[in-house]
Amino acid sequence: MSKEINLIYSKKKNRISQERLIKIVHRIAYACVGITALFAGGIYYLNQSVPLPALQKQEATITQNLTLSQQKILKLMLIKDRLTQINTIMNQRKNLDETIATIISALPQGVSVNSFALSTGKIDITVSSHSLLAINQFIDFSINKLNNKELFSTLTINGIVADAKSQTYSLILEATPL
Repeated sequence: MSKEINLIYSKKKNRISQERLIKIVHRIAYACVGITALFAGGIYYLNQSVPLPALQKQEATITQNLTLSQQKILKLMLIKDRLTQINTIMNQRKNLDETIATIISALPQGVSVNSFALSTGKIDITVSSHSLLAINQFIDFSINKLNNKELFSTLTINGIVADAKSQTYSLILEATPL
């Protein structure tokens, strides 16, 4: 019975499969070494062909330029906003130049303006003359402009003063222009 058992054949078969396994592992190891070498060579090539400090310097320059551009854009937007606000104010503002010119051109002969003050929405006018008739003509002119809604929306006579020394009369008006 022991003649029927062949122990040598089984050892030989085992040895052949182990040698085959070792050859496969060697091939895999060589392939891994080759792939690692290829990757190392590729990384070395990329480092040599693409200068990293130059790219970093370029990135810093671009970032700085963008920052300066943003500051300029912000300044321009601020200027545009202020101009828009000024334009709105100018459009809403009453045209006092024409009102003042009309008042001065309507002064009768012998009447002079002593003071002319502009405040928020109001005009204070002090006129004087040696004649009450000339003062009366200016009052009539002012009342006509008020009634016709041409120059004033309100008109208040704050006082009439007579100065005996200089023989002059002064009229103090407060008006709200249209």
